This record gives sequence, structure tokens and C-alpha cells, in this order.
Amino acid sequence: MISFLLEHKIEVLIASEVIFLVFVSLALLFRYWFRLKKASIIAFIIVILNELAVFAIGVFDYIEVGTFSQFQMLIIIFIIYAILFGKSDFKKLDRWIQKKVAKIKGEPIPDFGDEPKRELYGKEHAKEERKGFYQHLIIFVIAQICFYLMLKFVPMENTNLIAGISNVWTKVLIIDFIWSFSYTIWPKKEKSHS
Repeated sequence: MISFLLEHKIEVLIASEVIFLVFVSLALLFRYWFRLKKASIIAFIIVILNELAVFAIGVFDYIEVGTFSQFQMLIIIFIIYAILFGKSDFKKLDRWIQKKVAKIKGEPIPDFGDEPKRELYGKEHAKEERKGFYQHLIIFVIAQICFYLMLKFVPMENTNLIAGISNVWTKVLIIDFIWSFSYTIWPKKEKSHS
């Protein structure tokens, strides 16, 4: 069974992402359209088991091949995304579904107490831009630490992949730094309404 999954690992990864999307949609549908909270919990459990299965395939692939591959890198990127952004993205999706279901059913649209975003200028805008850069920098540093740890276990012929990703990401980080801090030097000005 494991050898079959490893032979078809790309297809399994694609199928797992389809399963993820289907069962997240079902969970939210059960919860908000049909008001079946127990069914939604079962769907969420299936989503979690699905993600654990993908992680396990990555581990088995490493054991089988004995080297670090692009496939395993892809799984690590999914895991890093899930840890860093998964919760906030899911919260946005959850709220969007709640509002859509309420609108379709003619029910009161839930108020989550969110203030509408206002346009920022000057020092406030510069501060937000720097904050975005600092978040990017933290993610970059975490990824570099992961890359360093991986290189300890990766045969030399596979280090080019990690080095290439790191190189491109470093350039993107430098551009993000220049962009973000340019607003500290040249603040965004409010457009005059004349």
C-alpha cells in the first residue's frame, strides 16, 4: 500500500488537496446551512487526518528515497503555510461563509465587530508597511533555519534546490525592505479633494 502511494505521490498530493477543499466546504456547509455541528466536526476531523496522511507520505518518501526532494519541500511549504497563515485564512473563510449563508437564507448577517479598514497616510501608513516587512522577515528567518537544518541531512547533489529558493527569496525580501521603508522616508500623502 505504501509503495503504491509513493509511486503515485503527486497524484495523492493533488487528491489530498481536493479532499481538503471538499471537506472544509462540507464542514462549513453542515455547520451554517444545516446547523449540524456534529457533522461539521466529523468533516474537520477528516480534514486533519488527510493533512496528517500527506505529512506521513512525505516522511515515507524520505525514508524510501534517502534524499530530500522537491516533493518533500512542497509538503514542508504547505506545513509552514498552515502554521503561519492557516488559522487566519480559515477564520476569513469561515466568516465569509457565515455571511453568505445568512444572506441567502434571509437571516440577519452576523456582526463580527470588525471595524472597516480606513485608508492610512503618513506615519500610520509607514508603520503598517514596516509591520508587514517585519512579518515577512520573521517568516524568512524561520524558513532559513529550516533550510539550514535540512541541509544537515541532505546529500550534496540536492542542495542546489534549497540554495535556489533561498537566493530568490532573499532578493524578494530586499525588494520588500526597500518598498516598505521607502514610506518612512517619503510618507504616503492624502490626495487633495479639490
